[in-house]
Amino acid sequence: MSYKISAVNIPLTDITYKSNMYFSVTRNSSLPKAMRSTKALRSKELPSDNEGWGLILVDNSEKIMKGENHIKINDQLRYIDEDDVIKFNPSNNSIGALYRHRANANGFLLTEQCNSFCIMCSQPPKKVNDLHLFDNLFKSLPLIPKSCREITFTGGEPTINFNYFLEALRRAKFHLPNTSIHVLSNGRNFINEDKAKDVSKIAHHDVMFGIPLYSDDMEIHDFVVQSKGAFDETIKGILNLYKYKIKVEIRVVVHKYTWERLPELSEFISRNLPFVSHVNFMGLEKEGFGNLNFKDLWVDPEIFMENFDIAVNHLDMMGIPVRLYNYPLCMLPDSLWERAIVSISDWKNDFRDECNACNLKDKCCGLFKSLANEELVKVRPIG
Repeated sequence: MSYKISAVNIPLTDITYKSNMYFSVTRNSSLPKAMRSTKALRSKELPSDNEGWGLILVDNSEKIMKGENHIKINDQLRYIDEDDVIKFNPSNNSIGALYRHRANANGFLLTEQCNSFCIMCSQPPKKVNDLHLFDNLFKSLPLIPKSCREITFTGGEPTINFNYFLEALRRAKFHLPNTSIHVLSNGRNFINEDKAKDVSKIAHHDVMFGIPLYSDDMEIHDFVVQSKGAFDETIKGILNLYKYKIKVEIRVVVHKYTWERLPELSEFISRNLPFVSHVNFMGLEKEGFGNLNFKDLWVDPEIFMENFDIAVNHLDMMGIPVRLYNYPLCMLPDSLWERAIVSISDWKNDFRDECNACNLKDKCCGLFKSLANEELVKVRPIG
């Protein structure tokens, strides 16, 4: 079986996953029957007219019968709402949310494979055949509202399975022509200029590659990503993407091995990569290798703030926009507050009890949940 919307046929993955069913969620119980087959109706009670629905998600029902198209959802799934996209596995009645319309960010994991092995990676790479992950994207795209502003493709390294990645861009363009695509990539595959050219041929109206660069010193960068030669591949990959007019942002996770040369890195970027759309400095997440290596990697922002400020101001002076991700406002001087983005996904963020006394809580990204109880991480409520 295949799905064709372009010149390339991409087969759907193995039969194990063909039992999964994908639906967009609605609360409109009056929807015409002809429009119900791809919908999951979210309802407090089992509706009297329950014909034609792909699935009915019921809050309160004692009439759940095996084999019928309705299931009772538990408290952990009560967040599912209008225009969300869900995956339903009828073999075990499990539900997973793939797209949340009201979330501040939506991403699709395209693979857990990666050609880097970053020491702080929150999603450690695995050597697995996981092409089935593309099914989640391919089957969700037709169900996502056309008003969706942005979707992120992430991994692993999402360009590892390159033909599938290209098909993902094609289908995103076809189904969501006004939606921006943000690709979190290490950029190394684009050392092959033809791959950058292939992306440009798709002519998507708004694709941004977010590519990490951890130092101006190749040995430091290669150490952080645990791959010799990665620095050269990343730089050449960025230049090839630029050659084909594909947008790039630079992402820098700040920790023990990256903070000291932030001023030098900012100068390197302004001299050699002045065309990048912006530079994002990012706080550390305590997941995956970030959790395993946390005590070695964590540095209190007070220690590196002088270098941080120099780097930000230099890039600003050179006309390169700067954004700060994953930093609570109390960790930054007020001169940098306007650059701080409320960036942590709503299902990942948390606030400590002392944050309730802060005057800026409603403008702050808070902490990753993984950092909420970490004693090395200090918050200092403002006001």
